[in-house]
Amino acid sequence: MTLSIARFSGLLLLLSLGAPDGALAGATDTPVAEQPVACASSTANASYQRSLQDYPMPALSLRGMDDVAYPLEVVLGGEGPVMVNFIFTTCPTICPVLSATFASFQQQLSAEELADIRMVSISIDPEHDTPVRLREYAAMFNASPSWRFYTGSLEAIVAVQKAFEAYRGSKMNHAPLAFMRAGPGESWLRLEGFPKSSEMLAEYRALTGTDPTMAAR
Repeated sequence: MTLSIARFSGLLLLLSLGAPDGALAGATDTPVAEQPVACASSTANASYQRSLQDYPMPALSLRGMDDVAYPLEVVLGGEGPVMVNFIFTTCPTICPVLSATFASFQQQLSAEELADIRMVSISIDPEHDTPVRLREYAAMFNASPSWRFYTGSLEAIVAVQKAFEAYRGSKMNHAPLAFMRAGPGESWLRLEGFPKSSEMLAEYRALTGTDPTMAAR
């Protein structure tokens, strides 16, 4: 696998210490000048941009790490909050950062929060990311049972990216994105860029109503 243990450890250390603004800008698969920016209604942040979006989901199935097909409504369904990002296991730049952020984020959740949340990482390289590869990748990032990885047919993977307005034409041109939703029927909070895990946690607690100091944002 492309990501070495040493590189992974360094990423976790960088995230835990809090990377300075712009320190992760070079970790994208797309040149900085070509990186997409969030819509004009987004709230600007030094390291990321945020906006609330409504994304109708298509009827399709994804394949889990257990090699079982699950309807997307089941993957993203349930009564609790859900978080989503897009990765692929051989990605040398964006994906290790996104996955390390998710890993650090889950470590900061309380036991109750971790039991309630559903974290979903969807591979955008279904031709190579088999369920076995996803299990290995999940183990590298110490993914908890609440953090699940999925692959699927190329058509399904493209469709779900388009549903989240995340499709950029190829896996090497994808943007750093994360999405979270408080519950069924709620809007999605779109985070574009590289929020620190502490910032992601604050956004999550504001969205789910567990941190009243952020509720006014």
